[in-house]
Amino acid sequence: MICKKHFLTDGRMILVVVDDELIGKRFEDGDLQIDLSKDFYKGEKVTEEEVVGLFKKAYIIHLVGERAVGLGIKEGYVDRSRVIKIAGVKHAEVLC
Repeated sequence: MICKKHFLTDGRMILVVVDDELIGKRFEDGDLQIDLSKDFYKGEKVTEEEVVGLFKKAYIIHLVGERAVGLGIKEGYVDRSRVIKIAGVKHAEVLC
């Protein structure tokens, strides 16, 4: 998975986690779109264990892809009913 941390001026963290193979791609489905070629999504490759540790520190979690969203569900951060799909790609956002 690819992970990028963004920090708000008050120090709170927005954590972005994306399945590796999706980086650089753009998906559209009706009025919904997500552009994973933007710098907002480009980060470093991390393990699931590292992501789980970062979940605990995040203020907002932004997940894209089967594995990323699945990990959010498994760890109890994402309610399965709140997951959307954009052109078949799973996406979830969490305010912690």
